[in-house]
This record gives sequence, structure tokens and C-alpha cells, in this order.
Amino acid sequence: MLKNNLLTLFILLLAQPLLFAGSVKNTASSSDLKSIGRCFMISIGVNEYPYLIQKHPDLNFLNCEEDAKEIDRFFKWHYFQGQEPTDLEKKRYRSYQLYSKNATKENIIAAINDVINSAEQNDFFIFNFSGASNLEQEEPITFYPYINPNQQNSNSMKENAISLEMLKDLIELIPANNQLIITEAGNANDIGRKLVKTLLEGTNSIKHLSKKNRVIITPKNIGLDGINYKTGKKQGPINCFITSLPLSQNIFGIFKNSKNLNHWDAKDAKEIENAILQNESEARLKEYTSIFFERQLLDDLEYYIPEQNLPSRGAQSINLKTFQNNKNTSSKKHALLIGVSHYESSTQWNSLINPKIDVEAIAKVLKNDYNYDVKLLINATEAAVHEAILLYSTLLNEEDQLLLFFAGHGDFDSKFDDGFVVLSNSKTTLEDPYRRSYIQFASLQKLINKLPPKQILTVFDICFGDTFDNQVTQLANRGSNHLYENLTNEQFLFNKSQYKSRIYITSGGKNEVPDGYAGKHSPFALKFLEALHTHGGKNGLLTANDLYSFVNKLPSGPLLGHFGDHEIGGEFILTPQNTVSED
Repeated sequence: MLKNNLLTLFILLLAQPLLFAGSVKNTASSSDLKSIGRCFMISIGVNEYPYLIQKHPDLNFLNCEEDAKEIDRFFKWHYFQGQEPTDLEKKRYRSYQLYSKNATKENIIAAINDVINSAEQNDFFIFNFSGASNLEQEEPITFYPYINPNQQNSNSMKENAISLEMLKDLIELIPANNQLIITEAGNANDIGRKLVKTLLEGTNSIKHLSKKNRVIITPKNIGLDGINYKTGKKQGPINCFITSLPLSQNIFGIFKNSKNLNHWDAKDAKEIENAILQNESEARLKEYTSIFFERQLLDDLEYYIPEQNLPSRGAQSINLKTFQNNKNTSSKKHALLIGVSHYESSTQWNSLINPKIDVEAIAKVLKNDYNYDVKLLINATEAAVHEAILLYSTLLNEEDQLLLFFAGHGDFDSKFDDGFVVLSNSKTTLEDPYRRSYIQFASLQKLINKLPPKQILTVFDICFGDTFDNQVTQLANRGSNHLYENLTNEQFLFNKSQYKSRIYITSGGKNEVPDGYAGKHSPFALKFLEALHTHGGKNGLLTANDLYSFVNKLPSGPLLGHFGDHEIGGEFILTPQNTVSED
């Protein structure tokens, strides 16, 4: 009899894993999830929407707050694989619990900003929203955070809403490659596809480069509330289907595909998807849940963003060794990176934290991964920058390649109708009305254009960067290597080496751009580094157009153009060292 009771108790323990998380041993994996990356969880739950319920009495938000708590508990339990974490390990799971009055718009944005500031590429990011969204099908999707019930009306709902575009802009800045977005706040047919279309990286030239591994789980139609399945409590259906998974079907396996987490011994993404949908079937809510895998969708991106396939014009096959032998054997790749954080005229130019950190990080990747000869100028003067550029005019030859990166303050002066790079010794405009302690864009453009290398790329992470060229010419992804998929790398490199390229990328238009978080890169530098870390994807080629594809969605409005003696067909191409392989 005692044995039977023990067996019954053991079965009950397995059936109710959330209640006994600390005592369940890991059966899902022989490896350690914690060693792969940290987990950042933002779980939002709001029950109180009297204004919406008054207008739509059939709506129900009774379980949203508890759903958000359950999601957090469940992911923490699976992240630690059923083991009780040590005090040190607990720090690897960072939870932002935004329930009821804490789930304000300001707190949600602050939480996402904190993840942007803290997360790294190998980390996991989970975003769960249990609450209401707008019901107007013809309007853009928005999510409603907590709004004081006594102050809810049409205006307050609109003013406090978080638009899908705003959410996308913030999430795209999160460095974590593995991202899961869960929401049961469906407002219209096919909400999942609308959400996916907004959150996708969005351009064809990025699809084979990005290492983002994003998964989105939504209802197919209007989200429901309050089903009772397996867990013995009322939950939203998607919440229930996910949190019913046992440890043997660890939810983090949803990130495991052909390119991600292969070193982790767990069920893969397809098995986890099937397990969730099996729970849906058993609950008799078939065709309720949509699960979108970004990597899978990017392979068929034409469904969302039609691609123009350009035919090959029969380029002659070029042998790479022949191509290299025909080049000057002394040719090198050079990079001049200028980061100004400290300014002597602090009354006009406030100090910045990130320029120095940005260029040092970019220098490290260019040197180690792309074999660039890098020169760093930190807090440089106007004279030091001029001296460095003039030195390149004597050291470099036509076959060399040069990348210039400016990070710091920029300015625009209507008297000159031109922009300026602000250097550490730049005086105030009252002290220096003729701007002799600055570098004027018109002068800088001429200096760079006359340098010997055929391939030159100039990047500005400064304010008013688009004034570098008075006639901004968008390249619109001409020459991006995805349009040359029929060519070998050797053919592509050979073709592009025949043309002179003078290309620039700016972090914004004729406006100010943000410096970002102290010690954690500007938004532009963050995306620029993400592009460099792709190492050109499977093709091993990274073009200026590819770099621009990573940054062009930033709210600051980055621009891509050409200047000076740029020739049609010219391109700037970065090739990683042979020792660098895609993760």
C-alpha cells in the first residue's frame, strides 16, 4: 500500500511541475542552458480595462495578470531545468515583472531599454504581453498598458498605447539573438502575420546575414481568456498550451534549429512546436495558435516582401587565385576610426560616453575578423585627423581599401550651408565663427575623394551626417550581393574591383542622433557591430549595402549615398579572414 501511495505521489509531482519546481531533476538535457546565455524576461499582465469592457461587454481580461506571472515562473523553471539555482546563478535570469499598476507605458519602455543596455548576442530575450490591444481592424496594431481605470477614455487609451512600430524599433536594438515574443492580445484576423511582417528584419539583403533567431507566438484571430486545461487553473489558451510543457520538452528548445543551439541536447524547434499544438488539439481549440519562426520565414521572404530576381549576364568565371595574383601583392585593408567623447569647449559640446567605446569595439572586430590595419584616434584634434588622412594619401595605393568611421558630435551651420565634424579642440562658434577648429564636410569630401584606393567607405555616427553630400543619392541596395547570387565570390569581387567606389553611410539625416546608453554603444554602432559579426553569412561577403540594411530601420533615419568620383557599379566589400566561421 505504501509503495502505491509513493507511486501516486510521484505521478502527481510530474503532473504539477510548476508547484514543485525546486525538487524536479533535469531530464531534458545533459548540458547547461545557463552556459549558453543569460535570459531576460519581460512579462506584462493587465486585467483592468473598464473602458473597453463597457464598449464590448463580451471581452474578458480576468486572467491576464496571473498569465503573465505564470509565464515568468514557467520560463524560469525551464531555464534552470528544474534545478534550484544558486545565488550566483539567479543573476543569469533577469525578470521584469510588470503586472497591473506597474505595467505602465513608461515602465515597459524602461524595461526594454534596460535589456538593450544589458543583453549580449548569446542571450535569450522573452517578451510576453497579456492584456488588450486595439479592436479597430483598419488601424495599426497597438497594445494597451496599465491606465488608471478612472481615467480611461478614448484619448487616454490612444495616448498611452504602445504601437507595434514602437515595439519593433525597441526590440530591434536588443542584441540577444534568440528572441521569443508571445501575446494573446489578438485584435483581428491574421494578427500573427501583421506582427511578423512588422518585426521581420525586412530586407532581402539581410536575410542570409542576420543571426537573429526570433520566434513569435500569437492567436490566429481574437485572443481568448479563461480555459482550464491540465494546470487546474484558468488561463489564456496560448499561455496554457506553453506552460503545460514538461521539462522533457524544454521550451528553450524552440530556439534550436539548424543554425542555433546545436550544442544543447534538447528537443528541437519543430518538436516543441508540435508539442504546443498537440496541447491545443487536446484542449479542442484547434487552429487557434500561430507559431512563426523568423529564420524559416526569411527563407521565403517573398511572401511578405516581393524580391526582384535579376538575371545573370553571363559573367566570365574568374579563378580566385588568378584574381589575387593580378592584384598588387602589397595591397592592404585599412581603417581609420575616430571617436571623440571629450570636448574642450564643454559649454557648447557636452561630453559623450559611447564614441570611444564604439570605435574601439569596431576596431577590434575589423582587426581580428577582417584583417584590417586599424588606426584609432580617440579625442582627436582637427589637426590630428587632417594629418592622418593626408598620410594615407602617401601610404596607400589604388588596390588598397579604406574604411573611415567618425563617432561624436556633428553640427550644421546655415551660414555655410554645410555640416561639420566637431573635434576635441573645436572652439565655440562665438570663439571660432569661421569654424577653423572644425572639419567642414565639403573639405573632408574632397580630401577623401582624392585618396588613392578604389574602394573607400565613410561612415558617420554623428548629428547632421547627411550634409556630408549636398546631393544625397540613395543607392537603394544597388549592388548588394544578394542580387548576384548566380555569381561566385571570385566573380563578384572581380567585377566590383573594376569600379571606383566612394560610398558613405550616416546614422541620421539632417537631424540630431542619439548617443545611446552609457557604456553600451550608440544605437547605430550597435547595429553596425551586429552586421560585422555576421561575417558576411554563408557567402563570406559583406557589402556597404548590407551594412546599411542593418541600420536603415533606426528611428534616426540613416542614409546611404555616394560622392565624388564614385562609378556606377562600384561597391565597398568586406571579406572576413578564412579563420572566421559562421556560428
